[in-house]
Amino acid sequence: MNPPPTSLAHLGFESWVSCEGAPVPVYGVEQHGNKMTCWIASEAGKEFAVHTKMVDRTVRLNVTSRVSVDGAYIEGHVLGTVQPCADAEAKVIGVPLGASSYQKLAFSTLSMSDADSATKDKAVLATLGTIAVKINRCALVGGKYAAPAADVGAVPDHLKPGKLTVHERAKKLGGHHAILGAVEQVPHRILVSTQDIDPRGTSYIEFEFKYRPKDVLRAQDIIPVERQPTPVAHQEPAKRPRESSALGDTTNADRPAKKAKRPKDDPAEEDAAGLRARIRELEARLEAHGDSVDVKPKIERIHASRAFKNDQVIDLTEDD
Repeated sequence: MNPPPTSLAHLGFESWVSCEGAPVPVYGVEQHGNKMTCWIASEAGKEFAVHTKMVDRTVRLNVTSRVSVDGAYIEGHVLGTVQPCADAEAKVIGVPLGASSYQKLAFSTLSMSDADSATKDKAVLATLGTIAVKINRCALVGGKYAAPAADVGAVPDHLKPGKLTVHERAKKLGGHHAILGAVEQVPHRILVSTQDIDPRGTSYIEFEFKYRPKDVLRAQDIIPVERQPTPVAHQEPAKRPRESSALGDTTNADRPAKKAKRPKDDPAEEDAAGLRARIRELEARLEAHGDSVDVKPKIERIHASRAFKNDQVIDLTEDD
């Protein structure tokens, strides 16, 4: 199975979400006109950032890339090919606290309650669990300038840690939302004045990332379940079939022959002393009948001819 993509792309622009430095896979990508949507898996307690890139650098164009999280505006950047703003990529890590610091974005577990004080604001509930990137074509109306030290935007309460509690009836939201956490120092920010070309209330391109816990996305069949391969059952080796031939069954041909049982009266079972005693008894019986027993073999001497020569064959067979 091929790995899922990690970004949305349209009309020469690309956007993605990274979690602790690594791009997050996207699932269920859909396109509706100039809007691209997808799902991503969120992990409570982990920081995230939003990236936008101008991939097509052959056109003469400048755009603003504005990022909103859970319905709250976070920050905007200018990308393009026209000086003095010719940046190709922007990264939003959180809300600016001034000229050189940010409060970083992070995923958090959503607090639930059945109390009357729990949030019932439909506008807030409708945007929880979304990260939106809106790209608009723009014209530059001034040069770059340094951000003032007191440039601090208003932060909605629902992005502040511990400030958002949702009524239990809204469990379908998935259990995560975004908060602002650690503060990070950055180089002094540089700003530029722009004027949108696209009609007010519209966007040239819009990317939307809907985030939920991974288990929720799996339960909704948005993330495929990684199934483990079924283990192959161990099979015993098949027994060799019986062989037969025209000469008869040879099934037992390869079996070792059983050792024949020795008769109980076999002399080999008797000891040597018993055998000698039996021989003496037989000899005594023969002598009693007047016969002598000669157990020595007769040996006849063979006289070889003195005329024997080397390589001569001697025939010792008897004539019939």
